[in-house]
Amino acid sequence: MISRLYNWIERQSIPGINWFKTIYLNFRMLPFKQAKRFPILVYGNPALNSLSGKITFDCPIKKGIVKINKQETFAPSLQTGRTQICIYGSVVIKGEVLIGCGTKYW
Repeated sequence: MISRLYNWIERQSIPGINWFKTIYLNFRMLPFKQAKRFPILVYGNPALNSLSGKITFDCPIKKGIVKINKQETFAPSLQTGRTQICIYGSVVIKGEVLIGCGTKYW
């Protein structure tokens, strides 16, 4: 089972994605039916400080609708600051979301 998962991850490979945090965050915060579609993609190594809240989607779910810590060409690079995510309450996603490098999301 683990080798099948690893092979699938390699086939789906997108440069820069931290697959361990992506899998953890999706399956920790979402119901299995939603999590298996990987709507949240985590890039690099952000700090996931607290995940005691919940995430709900008020839009069609597709792979990568939420991107955390992704470096975009139009956004400034904040290499000195680490992205920090703390979800204590409810987060409602209504469309595509980009949480850039160095962001603190409480």
